[in-house]
Amino acid sequence: MNSTFLSAVFLQISGTVGAGIFALPFVFNQSNLIFSIVIFIFLVVITAVLNQFYSDIVLSTPGHHQLAGYTSLYLGKKFKKMASLNLLLLAIGSIAAYQKLFSSFL
Repeated sequence: MNSTFLSAVFLQISGTVGAGIFALPFVFNQSNLIFSIVIFIFLVVITAVLNQFYSDIVLSTPGHHQLAGYTSLYLGKKFKKMASLNLLLLAIGSIAAYQKLFSSFL
């Protein structure tokens, strides 16, 4: 395996495993089991398809970029700004979710 493929795999794993590691057990506990399983399978399929698209873009583009870099290459500067804002808001939301969920587990 080459390092580009491993970089793409680890990028996808780090993006998929997040606050859900705290939230999913809570949701399964509070919800109907059948409903939780159906929604979980639906979300897994959607996430897998989106990650496959993103992985194909990462593997077919020379160089190392983040989401904003790929967006700039393929969609232009306007969408790069939107992607950067999206990453900033996701980072703030992730930190808030981790803080809330982790403090409730302690």
